[in-house]
Amino acid sequence: MNRSRETAPRHALESELTPEVPSEQVRAAMAHFYKSSEGYAHQQGSHTMAYFERLLGVIDAVLAQPGLHVLEVGAGSAATMHTFLARHPGSRATVMELSPASLEAAKQGGSSTLNVVAGNALQLPFRDRSLDAVVAFEVIEHLPDVALALGEMLRVVRRPGYIIIGLPNHASLWTPLE
Repeated sequence: MNRSRETAPRHALESELTPEVPSEQVRAAMAHFYKSSEGYAHQQGSHTMAYFERLLGVIDAVLAQPGLHVLEVGAGSAATMHTFLARHPGSRATVMELSPASLEAAKQGGSSTLNVVAGNALQLPFRDRSLDAVVAFEVIEHLPDVALALGEMLRVVRRPGYIIIGLPNHASLWTPLE
């Protein structure tokens, strides 16, 4: 795919598929898009709970222990973690987003054990082995350096701990229609 220098990709899939990590220019353009696109933030915040039930089923099954501290990367409006906390009293969650609009929406859920932070999946602002679990639901495909993001998730998860990753499969018959 040939792209002019003026039209930097906004999504990892808009880049040429190579084994190379995207350039700093591409990474910066992607970060700018996710930080500044109110349309994208609105779309993320408009999902119904049916959209999140697939992930919540996995989270509820895997993270059944009481008192866990969970990070959701790319949490959008934080609907998943608000629901998780309602179902798991005594647990704590941190949601992380790039978008100021999404960060503001995440604060609206009223969960006293939910912390909302601005951050980047490629440089998680947490101490080594400080979290029980990291969740990334339909986030990986938006990242310019998946290996770096996975390394960061491994760095911040305690042992034993959990990393739960959900990827979209829009061709599946099980994908809910909204």
